[in-house]
Amino acid sequence: MTQTMTTAVPQQPQRTAKQNAVLAFKKIVDSSYYQQELKTLLKENSGVFATSLMEIFTGEPKLWACDPKLLMAEAMKAASLKLPLSKQLGYAYLVAYGNTPTMIIGYKGFFQLAIRSGLYKIINAGVVYEGELQDFDKLTGGFNLNGEKLSEKPVGYFSFFELKNGFRSMLYMTIDEMATYCKIYSPSMKNCKMSNEELAELAERQLKQGPGKSIGWYGNFNEMAKKTVLRRLLSKEGYLSIEMQNAFSVDDAPTIEDYRDTEFAEAKEVINVDAQTGEVVNDGAASAEAATAAEDDNPFK
Repeated sequence: MTQTMTTAVPQQPQRTAKQNAVLAFKKIVDSSYYQQELKTLLKENSGVFATSLMEIFTGEPKLWACDPKLLMAEAMKAASLKLPLSKQLGYAYLVAYGNTPTMIIGYKGFFQLAIRSGLYKIINAGVVYEGELQDFDKLTGGFNLNGEKLSEKPVGYFSFFELKNGFRSMLYMTIDEMATYCKIYSPSMKNCKMSNEELAELAERQLKQGPGKSIGWYGNFNEMAKKTVLRRLLSKEGYLSIEMQNAFSVDDAPTIEDYRDTEFAEAKEVINVDAQTGEVVNDGAASAEAATAAEDDNPFK
């Protein structure tokens, strides 16, 4: 009687949901089409962008449920504006609303784009603390922030710019106005149950303890507020280059028309831009006198 010998075939370990998502997205990123597109847009910086993109995706579970093709399309919006995707740098981010991916431009990204236009002499945005706002003129929109800081409590946010031709404009929003504004216009805040007072407390706590881990209003209320007050000012009064107009059209924020329908409001931690490098610095007013051409003003460098 002949016995038949059977050999057990070792089973391949099943991949995790994370591994499947990463492999699927990497296949898209490494495709010849997107590699060529990235090289066309970013030249020698294409590899850095692709590597950073994969690191962001791998470390953000909320992105794993997104369609990889749609996610890559959002990432390409940042690439087309030459804005690196990074939580640390603050130029642009990828977030997911449910399983819908969205590219959001940070306030530093708008600084960068304004400087590239070569027309801005000074551009600032920041937080106004209790005691700093001395005077506000509703007629002209002007305000005085030379008061003595009394506490770490934020009372509002400001933005200011001066063009090289001498034209200048400024905008102030109170923290209460900012809280109301974000709940009306931000997709992530549509169902917010926090009161304006609770959001103000969140902003104060984040100033003292640092921002949270998430991106957006809940994770960094003050950064989003500075972006909002800057973007509103630029859309209403600033010079918008073609590149900036493209940024406004792709950024997941209210439209230019939405901004024009909203009132002004109040803000000290000044954020400045170095005109030589196009980078945001923390000391002194930003001068864009020597702003270079867009090719030289690349934040990837």
